[in-house]
Amino acid sequence: MPLEYLSRIAQTAAPTFFESQRAKLLLELWRELGANAELDAAGNVIARLGPEAGPSNGGALVLAAHLDTVFSSEVDLTVQKGPKRWTGAGLGDNSSSLAVLTAF
Repeated sequence: MPLEYLSRIAQTAAPTFFESQRAKLLLELWRELGANAELDAAGNVIARLGPEAGPSNGGALVLAAHLDTVFSSEVDLTVQKGPKRWTGAGLGDNSSSLAVLTAF
């Protein structure tokens, strides 16, 4: 499943300041996985997992990754899936981190 997440995320355009399509994808994926995810006013996808943080049960742990990429909306985002290697614009910027957070 993590590789499926990687492929879907990497092939969803997210140029800087226009990453809402990717944010919506992450929101959908995280909700499908049972997370109580939401979009904040700035367009960030936030999910709080586990018990509420507080003085009696410790603080919070934040796992974060950026949604946007350096690629314009004109760049072909198709992921080429070879037997030993995948290639494509944005696989490592930051699609892989988002896929790991989703699989986590």
